[in-house]
Amino acid sequence: MKLGVLTALFSSSPLEAALDRVKAHDLDAVELGTGNYPGDAHCNPDELLDNGAKLEGLRHAVASRGLVISALSCHGNPLHPSRDIARDNHETFIKTVRLARRLDVDRVCLFSGCPGDSDNARYPNWVTCAWPTEYKELVEWQWTEKVIPYWREQAAFSASHGVRLCFEMHPGFAVYNPETLLRLRSAAGETVGANFDPSHLYWQGIDPAAAIRTLGDARSIFHVHAKDTMINKTMTSQNGVLDTKPLSDARTRSWIFRTVGYGHDQLHWREIISALRTAGYDDVLSIEHEDWLASVDEGFKREVDAVTRGYADKREYFIDKLSQGIGTIAAAFWPNPVILRFSDFKTNEYAHLVGGAAFEPHEENPMLGWRGASRYYHPEYKEGFLLEVAAVRRVRERFGLKNLTVMVPFCRTPEEGRRVLDVMREGGLVRGEDGLEVYVMAELPSNVILAEQFADVFDGFSIGSNDLTQLVLGVDRDSDRVAGLFDERNEAVRRACAELITKAHRAGRKVGICGQAPSDYPEFAAFLVDEGIDSISLNPDAVVSAKLRVIEAERRLAGTRQAAAAGS
Repeated sequence: MKLGVLTALFSSSPLEAALDRVKAHDLDAVELGTGNYPGDAHCNPDELLDNGAKLEGLRHAVASRGLVISALSCHGNPLHPSRDIARDNHETFIKTVRLARRLDVDRVCLFSGCPGDSDNARYPNWVTCAWPTEYKELVEWQWTEKVIPYWREQAAFSASHGVRLCFEMHPGFAVYNPETLLRLRSAAGETVGANFDPSHLYWQGIDPAAAIRTLGDARSIFHVHAKDTMINKTMTSQNGVLDTKPLSDARTRSWIFRTVGYGHDQLHWREIISALRTAGYDDVLSIEHEDWLASVDEGFKREVDAVTRGYADKREYFIDKLSQGIGTIAAAFWPNPVILRFSDFKTNEYAHLVGGAAFEPHEENPMLGWRGASRYYHPEYKEGFLLEVAAVRRVRERFGLKNLTVMVPFCRTPEEGRRVLDVMREGGLVRGEDGLEVYVMAELPSNVILAEQFADVFDGFSIGSNDLTQLVLGVDRDSDRVAGLFDERNEAVRRACAELITKAHRAGRKVGICGQAPSDYPEFAAFLVDEGIDSISLNPDAVVSAKLRVIEAERRLAGTRQAAAAGS
């Protein structure tokens, strides 16, 4: 999980100064307001859409500090019964979506808005009960005549720009809880999701973890705000939770917004983060500061400390979270072996991660560049690789999951393999010690040609059919013009796989495959069985069809062997 902040918090500071404050707290991302309620102090669409230089200046200011933009925010009420207010809020929304596309940002955070009680209304009308019956009728009129028609059209517009709409569930607007969020998503499409802010759910009596499960099942959590709420039990017991007194009146209100950890304890927030991960969200937690009992700087610092509490050393945070993820998988399959491939992002992929743009070099052909094994011993990445090594050690030594095997990807030469093993040894992870096996990906022609030499360095091979096909055929699989030539079933690729299996078995090494080919082509899986491969990895949806072909191939092989034995 990464940390960010909605920079409206620093609206009195210029953009550069605000970003410096964010970076000084070791955050990863910023959420920029583009108008309406959040204001546009740091990201004015009118200025940026008409001025390419200013747009690039914003990009550079963010990226040069190792930050990314998690979302643009234009919370407003485009359904306001006042035509002037609705028009202004709508125009800001449209400009925000267009700006998001220009900035390569795929999320816009916003409110659903709330209509009035008729076309002649002056103010929004948020209904809180179903009786008398005119209230129920009013809600249906609002949804069928205003909410759904408007957002169905805007969702289509946003989808055409590659932007997802992250609705903050906020009382006072049509979408205020998971049920109403999912109603809008059902009507307007999958471009609609949640900017999950638990602070607005607490005082409604909603359990954030339960809400996360509901929204997670619908894959509708797009962005998350980190903001807490303190419930004043004395006032709540007297007056309930519907409270229209000013938010600054902390003494007599039933509830107020607070810094994370000051409304609910750390264990509660850790449960929320765990629920988010379980629901498939492992992205930015964007701090939104609205704590009337803390200054801007005090509240901001508290929020950061609260989310990472217990990790004075940020490296330990990385190791702990990575080891938990790896350990979960290794434990699920214990005592059967689990093979973990070390990281193999390419420079352009790393550059799109939080903070990556500030460190990654530009390469004309990242597919053949600084990736895999070549990063692990390089002075500019070695420290990062050692964090991966530390996580693996924790899983094997502290968690006791000795069924974990590791694998080195994109290893060009046996000597490069030895250099990686040296770095692993430096990090306390030694091949052969305590049963640790180290495999290598066979995805380069050199891995096949020099298989015997690689077998001296590693304990086994796993064929990477995607890269192997690309490099044997000289086809860039990302190029539309030659994509039709990319085919793992090509005779040259099949011969390379067969040769590797033969050489590896001759050296006493096992061979598996973790490429796409067996999942896409069951006949390719049968071919591998005929060649004597030891294991095959498959996509879940291909298990049944591929397994049937494997069984058929194994029976055919057994019959051939029996016939040969009888003839001899």
